[in-house]
Amino acid sequence: MLSPSEEEARPIRAALFKLAVNSDLQLDEESHRHVVRAQFYVGEGKLEAALDEFKKALALAPFAGRLYYNTALVEAKLERYSEALADMRLYLEASPGAQDERSVKDEMIKWEMYMEKPKDYPFYEPNPDVAASDQPAATPSGGQGGVTKG
Repeated sequence: MLSPSEEEARPIRAALFKLAVNSDLQLDEESHRHVVRAQFYVGEGKLEAALDEFKKALALAPFAGRLYYNTALVEAKLERYSEALADMRLYLEASPGAQDERSVKDEMIKWEMYMEKPKDYPFYEPNPDVAASDQPAATPSGGQGGVTKG
């Protein structure tokens, strides 16, 4: 069940996302700057720094659904599945009818499975990039790849 604050926030977010989609809002220069910095850090394997930059961009542009998507991918790469799920849900909320909706939901199911099972469960394979942080974020299809432009 959603908390009262989440229940209050949902219709406000929905209206904000609808306005953003209908008005073709663009990122301002500062938000865009943080996105470019985040993409650079992902390419360098500096996922903590990338996450920080995506969060700064989101603080400036909470209407930009693709930023939630990219943030979620980095969070998942860092094995922060709870945070990744929350941000990916916001991406889906901000992007009704997204072409990648099925693959995004499939990836979310996998993240939930990682959260449900202990680390010694047979299918669990630790993400080697978390320790080394030398690879870009995974794409929802499970492959390696960078984040998308927001």
